[in-house]
Amino acid sequence: IDTMAIADWDVITDIAQAGQYPVDTYSLVPQVPGDSNWSLTDAEVTTQTVAAIGSGDPPNFLFSYLVQVDEAGHQFGGASPQYAAAINRTDTNIGAIMEAVNTSGENWTVIVVTDHGHQPQLGFGHGFQSPDETSTWVIANGTGFDPGRMNLAYSIVDVTPTVLSLFGAPPPTGSPGVSLTTLGD
Repeated sequence: IDTMAIADWDVITDIAQAGQYPVDTYSLVPQVPGDSNWSLTDAEVTTQTVAAIGSGDPPNFLFSYLVQVDEAGHQFGGASPQYAAAINRTDTNIGAIMEAVNTSGENWTVIVVTDHGHQPQLGFGHGFQSPDETSTWVIANGTGFDPGRMNLAYSIVDVTPTVLSLFGAPPPTGSPGVSLTTLGD
């Protein structure tokens, strides 16, 4: 498996480089000078992701991280217009990535996930157990996933077992998750 990680948060690239099987290729995209809302920096992550997909020799596994929604939640709160604008810009970035996937000629499975929410008001962010902070979602697109269907059985703990199963590996020992492919369309 040829692996790649593209991120604008060094924690992601640090994790990608760690362990027994570090990522083959990574790109840490530093914050663009003057980019106070991270939109230009996320645009660069998107550009690099699109380029990797369309390279003619894409990795088998590509992990991309976009930070602006999280940053807006910390700076302004989860109910702010800035948070909503960051979500809209991220949707545009994901649209560009999906366009690259759709024109690549490759058979991709795409999983989009958030690791946490934010409290609506400024000053709290996340880290507690309120529904606003612990609400997450998983979007999957590819063979075996019905477009436009909602499956409330999907959970963030199912992402790692899903990725492993797509590569023919067993789920991690003791994992509370299962492959999304076992949870129906």
